[in-house]
Amino acid sequence: MLRVRCSQRACGFVNVIPADPNLAPWEARGAVNLLVVDDREGAVLLAPPVRRTRPHRLLITLGSLLVVLGILANPAVRRAIVVQCAVHEIATTNAAGTAERWCQWLQEIGPPARSAAPIVWDLHHRTFAGGFALKESFINSVLDAIDPSYLSSRRPKLTRDSSITELIAALKFPDVEIRKTAADLLGEPGAGARDAVGALTDVAERPQDNARTQAIEALGRIGPDAAPAVPALIRLLNASGTIREAAARALLEIAPQDPRVLTAIDSPGIPAPVTQPGGR
Repeated sequence: MLRVRCSQRACGFVNVIPADPNLAPWEARGAVNLLVVDDREGAVLLAPPVRRTRPHRLLITLGSLLVVLGILANPAVRRAIVVQCAVHEIATTNAAGTAERWCQWLQEIGPPARSAAPIVWDLHHRTFAGGFALKESFINSVLDAIDPSYLSSRRPKLTRDSSITELIAALKFPDVEIRKTAADLLGEPGAGARDAVGALTDVAERPQDNARTQAIEALGRIGPDAAPAVPALIRLLNASGTIREAAARALLEIAPQDPRVLTAIDSPGIPAPVTQPGGR
């Protein structure tokens, strides 16, 4: 005797067709997957299932795909996705080149990428693999492109009434214009900037800092109180152009009678107008 059972457990039908061994199991109930068990021979025949996609499921899938494509076609959505990717990659990468490329993307997007301003600002304090860091001017140009107000809000407001402590802190600010302003204010007569000599000297010795000249000139205007900077200024006489000339002027204002200074400024290559005490 043959028993016919639907292989779908939820069905539960048994003996749903006559026990006819000549009847193909997939013909019994519209190609439903059936198991035919032959009690006499112990054979089990499995009819191959016919996969059918319900029309409404297909429509839902296609509709969902169209919605996703429509969303991605929206420029604002695409920009938002790029900004989120940029923030993640900049925050996690250890390669300066990768961070720079994502910053360039943000720069091209402009103001719609303003939410990325904090992570871009933090690049001022990041050193990547191999000791590489992004240029201060590049980072600030990106900030200017995506959110100028953010960059402005980070800049300290320096005036003649600013304390020496505020001005010294500003000498480390990641904006060359702020450092120049701070150095100029520290070098003003009566500023009492003796405590700033070390910080000004640090700026003066940074090879890539465009505020070096202002720092050197400030040391000169501080005068004898800037004596601790003399060895560094003598080393700067080996520099070129305006740095060397500014260092020579500062030395003559700080310690015009110091034998070290007199010997150093008599060296070949020091501009003649500044080799005399008080010369400008």
